Amino acid sequence: MVKSNLILYLLGNKGLRVLEALIDAGFTPAIKAVIFAPDKAVRKDYSEEITALCLLNNIPVWSRTSLEASSLKSEYAMAIGWRWIIDKTQHHRVIVFHDSLLPKYRGFAPLVSQLINGETTIGVTVLFAVDEYDKGPIISQRSVDIKYPIKVDSAIKAIIPLYQEQALTVLENITDNIPLVGLDQDESQASYSVWRDDKDLQIDWGLSGQVIRRLVDATGFPFNGAYTMLDGRRIELMEVEEVEDLHLEFRHVGKTIRFDDEMPVIICGSGMLKVVSARWYDSKENIAKWPRFRMRFE
Repeated sequence: MVKSNLILYLLGNKGLRVLEALIDAGFTPAIKAVIFAPDKAVRKDYSEEITALCLLNNIPVWSRTSLEASSLKSEYAMAIGWRWIIDKTQHHRVIVFHDSLLPKYRGFAPLVSQLINGETTIGVTVLFAVDEYDKGPIISQRSVDIKYPIKVDSAIKAIIPLYQEQALTVLENITDNIPLVGLDQDESQASYSVWRDDKDLQIDWGLSGQVIRRLVDATGFPFNGAYTMLDGRRIELMEVEEVEDLHLEFRHVGKTIRFDDEMPVIICGSGMLKVVSARWYDSKENIAKWPRFRMRFE
């Protein structure tokens, strides 16, 4: 095997599974180093698992904030699940794996945005990095069909094989000195997914029950989940389900209308949602007994 000068930037379960696939396929000699990133924005960042796998296979591994990571140079860099800027001056070519079928959903949290929008086909695009994010020439794309309801963890697992397949092909070409070819994107089809923060996790009960359910499912584990407020106290909604709507003379969104199986049913902009499981944000305790019948969630 021809040794390549490759640095992997890996984040999350996708990064871990791609690393496993490359090692299993015998590409360990092609990897100069792995850069990982602790991520406080998620409940589980898989950084410990990535580090342990590298150490087990004698692959140099560094945190992205380390001095060593900032000084490493390579012919190629490959970014899997990465969400930070990579200094392209450190690498001859930077190859990015993106969670959408570009040019749709350029930008941030593309998979979450697709799930909230109810897209039935999701995928992964491999592209060359350029100065403007996610606008580089496309090397390859793969897609998979999904059905709703689906939680984001399941959607991630559905696209991991697409990551692995394309990563193996890219590395095979690099190590065999086969040029990687990218095709320009169709700018007329481009759309963008904007960065998300904690405020975007707060539920707007004026939305439809269907959209709220997709938000809850799309932002759950491994991410910090959607939430609502009750009496100034934050509640994380772990799982909700749509229930049959009623004819309401006044649609007071966010109010409970009844309890099913001791769990509240909440009025939405259209439709209703039953809370299946939830927990208090401050104590992380699951809510088995709600404080009262008349509750207004905000």
